[in-house]
Amino acid sequence: MYFSNLLKKCISLSIIFSFFLSCTKNVGHLSIENESSQRVLTAKLIVYGKEYVVRDVNPGSTANVKYEVFDDTEYVVIVDIESGKTHKTKGRYVTSGLSYFDKLRIEDKGIFLETSSK
Repeated sequence: MYFSNLLKKCISLSIIFSFFLSCTKNVGHLSIENESSQRVLTAKLIVYGKEYVVRDVNPGSTANVKYEVFDDTEYVVIVDIESGKTHKTKGRYVTSGLSYFDKLRIEDKGIFLETSSK
């Protein structure tokens, strides 16, 4: 009898915990900071097969992209600069259970990714 009640309590707690995890929304944020001397024509974040496109980021300006994190994957960022150069970089590995706050700095000498998660 004692074991049966304990098992029921464990199962109940397990169901509640699973429900809580499924309701938790995991979010990724990518801040695109143009510190170069040229305009960014497009910056594309590709994650889970979906493209998030930001256009016309002037020098000294910042654009932000927000995406949902629901599985394990790695994202890619492609940046087209006014001069005709294209920069492509692999982002980071993201997984559900965390929120991500990344910064992509665009400079004349290249693009640089700074990562943070909570």
